Amino acid sequence: MSATLPYDRVVARLRAGEFPTDLAREYGVSPATISRRARQFGWAGRSFGQVIRSFGRFEPLVGALTRETVVSRIRSGEPFVRIAKDAGVSRARISQIAHHPLTARVSA
Repeated sequence: MSATLPYDRVVARLRAGEFPTDLAREYGVSPATISRRARQFGWAGRSFGQVIRSFGRFEPLVGALTRETVVSRIRSGEPFVRIAKDAGVSRARISQIAHHPLTARVSA
């Protein structure tokens, strides 16, 4: 992480719910670097419970579709292959989402 990186803004964005992976991509560093340095500047990190609660606030993309759309289509019984083709991801990725414990928490 460069010395010119705005640590105060990074910490504020993390506290607001942004993810280290997104910030790392933006600043061209690793997520571990963002997390490690942000902790040095006062970010306490996120508990598993906070991650679970924030999961419903965002609509992370799965290829070209939102996760909620994918989960809804899985629950309706649509074939994984068709969902994967529409999303532009592999059938295996759709299967991972279908079997992930957080999928049950997404409102369809």
